[in-house]
Amino acid sequence: LSFDAVAETLADALLDARLDPVALGLSGSWGSGKTTVLGLVAQELDRRKTDDQKILVVQTDPWRYDPATGVKESLIAEVLTALGREVAASATKTDKAQNLLARLGKRIDWAKALKLAATSSLMFQIPSVGSIVDLVKPAEGEDDEPRGLEAFRDEFAELMASEDLKHLIAVVVLVDDLDRCLPETVVDSLEAIRLFLAVPKMSFVIAADEERV
Repeated sequence: LSFDAVAETLADALLDARLDPVALGLSGSWGSGKTTVLGLVAQELDRRKTDDQKILVVQTDPWRYDPATGVKESLIAEVLTALGREVAASATKTDKAQNLLARLGKRIDWAKALKLAATSSLMFQIPSVGSIVDLVKPAEGEDDEPRGLEAFRDEFAELMASEDLKHLIAVVVLVDDLDRCLPETVVDSLEAIRLFLAVPKMSFVIAADEERV
């Protein structure tokens, strides 16, 4: 079916510095092979990386997210977790990237806490004080300034440009099965990409049946 040619074309666009950052749509009906193409894209990107120029691929499926913790927060947290592993393995080992990751993580925790409170309210359940405080309380000795996702994008862009991630030429997020999601999940996923994660060195492939979405 020449899926490998499609994957190579997608990889070319994802790594084109003139398009950075870029989000690409991979449209097709259910069962047409979108997941297969995403797998081929991941393989092609892995083939193109070098020892000093790495391409980080994050594969995600919003259809499987727990709505109680928030779609935006889940997608962003997956990206931050993958970047955290890269920072930990970095040869540079500066404090800047670690501090930025901690701040961004706290912003996600606050957003999750607000989502938890709202969900509990809708379910006529009152969340325990501890369940919320555990999510949002700062570590001992840290300030508690970050609240929600305000200023997230600026700090995320700073993280991506940090010395500890200079070995990454691109972070590619492969989003599968978006057409299986409820409308709210679709919108939240696209908002997370557009409003919070679309900074230099970030690229996205969104696999979905365009008519359904």
